[in-house]
Amino acid sequence: MRKGLFLVFVIAVFFSACKKKEAVPAKLLSRQQMEDVLWDLIRADLFINNYLVVKDTALDKKKQEIELYSQVLKLHKVSQDQFRESFRYYRSHPLLLKDLMDTLNRRSDTNKLKKNSRLIPRIDSAN
Repeated sequence: MRKGLFLVFVIAVFFSACKKKEAVPAKLLSRQQMEDVLWDLIRADLFINNYLVVKDTALDKKKQEIELYSQVLKLHKVSQDQFRESFRYYRSHPLLLKDLMDTLNRRSDTNKLKKNSRLIPRIDSAN
């Protein structure tokens, strides 16, 4: 009897772990769209903080942020309201947000590796 209950429990856990990931409502940004928009927003923020503000301290940082963020949203053909609603949805679903942020982190690590691999001198094996 115990073996039977244990087997049913294991099968239930297995199927619940394998179930399809939660689908994002159609009116919101898909997971891939959200990842692309967030990636570009993060890069825009880095550009503002590490380049613009350093080069020209007289710039109004807030105004530059709003301008650049608007350009990113326009580039992705996403309205500010659509982005806000989508981001609110992802924040209210922690597992989806964690998965999204983990992917962005891996994307960042991959870009760092590519950048660093260009800096390492290659030994010519033809000699």
